[in-house]
Amino acid sequence: MNMNLNTKAEVNFVLRELRAEYAFLQHQPASDLTGDERRGVEHYLADTGATTEHVTLRTWTRFIQQLDTFVARHGRLPRAANQPDVPVQEARLNQMLNTQRTPKVRAGLSSYQTRRLESIPGFAWKPRDTTWQTTFNDHQWFCNSRRHSPRLRSSNKTETALARWALAQRIAANNGTLPASHESVLWSAKYPVL
Repeated sequence: MNMNLNTKAEVNFVLRELRAEYAFLQHQPASDLTGDERRGVEHYLADTGATTEHVTLRTWTRFIQQLDTFVARHGRLPRAANQPDVPVQEARLNQMLNTQRTPKVRAGLSSYQTRRLESIPGFAWKPRDTTWQTTFNDHQWFCNSRRHSPRLRSSNKTETALARWALAQRIAANNGTLPASHESVLWSAKYPVL
């Protein structure tokens, strides 16, 4: 499940629902819970401050709470160190967040951890794919509303950016470097890109 949460109310609702579910599970006999649910309850208890017995729990809980604080303060996810003027703490948070996305780490997360990450505004498991899809949608909306493809020589920066994106897709397709999933979307698009 991957959701883009836009409002503070949506974030609060999702987090409240998640915590309510695990508050209920916490009071069930351990023998009635799956292994994932038991691990999730441990993470829930650490996340809500009820326990911090294991070092691993403390580390992950500190990370998720620092991420919550950062997003609340800045209104965005932390940036990578390769971008200009990124403070060290922000770059570390970005690195930790990207580590959670790796297939090996993600496979080891409990359902609680997975859903907790998904409750962070702007979080996506594959941010590049999300960005690509958003840009594709913007391209299609532009073509539909303007009745022409975006032009490289436009004075409108948004139009120029969309035209560059479309050109990059065509170049990648010609070079054989465009992912097959993207290529199929572009070939089936109402407004042609390829």
